[in-house]
Amino acid sequence: MNNEFRIHYNFVREHGSIKQTPAEKAGIKLELGQNKIENLIKMASKK
Repeated sequence: MNNEFRIHYNFVREHGSIKQTPAEKAGIKLELGQNKIENLIKMASKK
């Protein structure tokens, strides 16, 4: 599994059965807003 897929799966895509991303379910609250991919990239570039 490549890293891009893993990031999208865990932080961007909301899952139907849990109605949130796996990261949110695990208690990771990033508050990415409407454009999750763009805001995730911006957050990562600050680190």
